[in-house]
Formats: sequence, structure tokens, C-alpha cells
Amino acid sequence: RAATDHSQGTSARNCTQCGNTETESFYPEGTVLRGGSNDPALVKDLQQMLVDQKYLQDTVDGIFGKNTEAAVKAFQAEHRLMEDGIGWPQTIQAVRSAANGEAIYETSSQPEQFDFYRDEAVYTLSQFRDIIKQQNELCAIAYLGAYEAEYPYLPTYLEVAGVSQKFPFFLEIPEEHFLTYEGSQLYCIVPAEKDALVTVNPWLLTEENDYLGEAGEAIYEGDSGDPIFVRGNVSDIMPNLQILIEDTDGRSVEYYPFMSLKDNMLELPNGGGVLDFTPYGSKLLSEYQGYDEETEKMDPGAPDTAIKGEDPGTLIGDWTADGVYTQMGEEYDGTLTFYGDSTLAFGSGKSREPYENYYTGRWTYREQGKEGSEYSGIVEMELTRTAESTAETKERIAGTYIILRYGEELISITRLEGEDLFPDQYWNDIRFTYAVG
Repeated sequence: RAATDHSQGTSARNCTQCGNTETESFYPEGTVLRGGSNDPALVKDLQQMLVDQKYLQDTVDGIFGKNTEAAVKAFQAEHRLMEDGIGWPQTIQAVRSAANGEAIYETSSQPEQFDFYRDEAVYTLSQFRDIIKQQNELCAIAYLGAYEAEYPYLPTYLEVAGVSQKFPFFLEIPEEHFLTYEGSQLYCIVPAEKDALVTVNPWLLTEENDYLGEAGEAIYEGDSGDPIFVRGNVSDIMPNLQILIEDTDGRSVEYYPFMSLKDNMLELPNGGGVLDFTPYGSKLLSEYQGYDEETEKMDPGAPDTAIKGEDPGTLIGDWTADGVYTQMGEEYDGTLTFYGDSTLAFGSGKSREPYENYYTGRWTYREQGKEGSEYSGIVEMELTRTAESTAETKERIAGTYIILRYGEELISITRLEGEDLFPDQYWNDIRFTYAVG
């Protein structure tokens, strides 16, 4: 039979003055469809589009069950969207675009020309706004990692992360434009127009709204188009913020910032409107919290024992990690041993010793922590699996890692380049506790 006409998913209206017809989405703004969704009409429309595109071979019954979830997930995988089987607004729009034969703007790494960090160029706010406009976007957004400290520590964080040198206007954003909600994920939003309307709302997914999502009371409303910092999202892959931008021509974008599980980059709206200028690979993007020179301790976002980076020699010894969560839902333990002669040993497994995986190799500093720095440095490691290993795992682990110290007995190791230490580890940063000197 002929493919379904999905114009049923839209409504049309005629302007009484000019006579032009405008088409609006059938779905309410921010609609999220998942298991338990109780709006059969919306689910049926989504199911029919998936059937027509051969993702779903099931009855169009308006029930968001396991088969519909699997079909949504298959579509997301093919079009490089977050693969969770949930009908997020971006996913629904992509399914509709594909059903109507329209181009789909897949979420992926930003184009090479948008890599603002590849050279020494410095951008004023005016220059940066011009770039956003040249790309025909309404705003730019940067993910700046998990930041639990207060506003006074922010300038130091931005300097260590390497972004305030590139965008000096970051340091001119006042405290009243440092907006906070539940969570610790920090974003900077820069509207293209200085007169743009900017609204930031909590995005609520609750049992009361059947997990379809709805905007809460506004955290911020402004008409000056000023750049803002927004902190929220308990998890970097689950949005609880809604960003609305409207320019003076009436163009608008609705955006829910979060990181994609597909490529660990910002998930961008399929219809465009947002330019990503996240400093991917920044040395301290996900770990630095903020340092207090007077108390020689970090802000309460970090452990109370956190102190300045110490002599690199203090890394020498055994460091253990417990319950490292993997993408397969398993937990690993491990012991990493730094020796003074630059040799290295690492063991890991699903239980304590004897471990399943054993490696030996060498380590060296690419960059050591400087006086007054909040990190110990950047370490290069190269490990080879030994004959003691009983599990089938990779023969070699090699990479570059950031090491942060939280006192004398706790460090975190974050992969900057290369391979993870643990098999399919879920989080990029792993906490190790000092065991034996």
C-alpha cells in the first residue's frame, strides 16, 4: 500500500492578513513518548511512521511497548541519535523528517571549521556573535563539565579549563547570570543577537505528567541577549533544563542540553539553531571544582581533604579502585601501582585478587603539576597484558591521562587520549584510593 500521509501530525492555519499558510507540529512542545505514555493518538502516529519506514513490524495500537521501544532505538542508532528507545522531541522530529523525505540533521561531532580551540585566536563577544550569525544559528552552547563550586571560583576554573583565554568575555558574565538548578553540569549559552529573548525553564518528567515532560517555573527570563552560565542536569546524559531562544525576526529554538551516548558530544537539535563550542579534550573539563587560596582546600564540591597538587613523586605506591561500573552493567575492581623507576603494574577483575587481567609497562609525565596548580599533571601510560591474565581482554593499554589529587589518599584518573583502563568502563574518570606505600 502507499505510505501514510503524515500531514495528520501537523495542523495548518491561515494568516488573516497575508493569506499565507503556516504549518505547526501536531505534537505539543517537548513531548516525550516512552513506555507508559497514555496518549494513544500520539503513540499511534509515531508507530505508523516507524512502520512505513520498516523499523516496526507490529500493530499500530497506540501502546508504547517493547517492540515500539526497540523500533525507536533502531531508528536512533541509524541516525546517530541517543540510543535509549525513548521518543525525545529530537527523535520524534527526526522520525517525522525521514517519513516526509526531508533531510535529517544527525547529531555528530561538530564540523572541523567549528573547532575554535585548534589555534591561538581570541574572540570578543561581538566577533563570536558574528560567527554564530554566519552559521545561521540562533545561539551557541558549550558544555563545561561537572562544576559544583560557587560563582567566585568560576574564573579560576575557566582559566584552568583553557576557555577564558579563548573567550575573554566569559570573565565578564556577572553572578546574576550564573543560573543554578538541580545538578552539577555547567553550560555557557551565547545568543547570536544582543536583543534576543532568552528563557531557561526546569524540564520536569514526572508521574503526574506521565513522563511526557513539561516546563516548570522559569529560572531566568531576559531580553538583553546576554551570555549566561546555566548549571543543572543531575546526569550529563539526562536533561532537566529547557532553553528557549527567540531573535528579533521571530525565529526561535527550543533546546534541552545533554551529552549524547553515541559520541560523548553535545546532542544538538535536529532542526539546527545551536552551534556547539564545547572545549572537548580540555584538561580539567570534568574534574576541577575550584580552589580556595586562603584555606588551601577546594570548594565543598570536592572532598574536604583536597589540597594543591603535590610533588609528582607522591604518586608512587598502590592505588585501588572499587566498583568501577561498566557499560554492560558489571562492576570491576583494580589496583594500579606506580614505581619510582617509571615502571607500572595494573590488575583488574570482577572480584578482588587474584584479578582476571594483569598488565605491566611504563609511565611518564607529559606535563607535571605546577606550583599552585590543582592537578598533579598529565601522565602517559603504556601497558602490556601478562601471561597471568585469565580473561580474554585487550593485549595493550596505552593512553594519556589527567591525574587530580584530593589529599594524600585519593586521586582521580581521567582518560584524555587512548584507551580506558577498565573494560568498557562507563565513566571516563575513575577514583583510586591509596593502599600501600
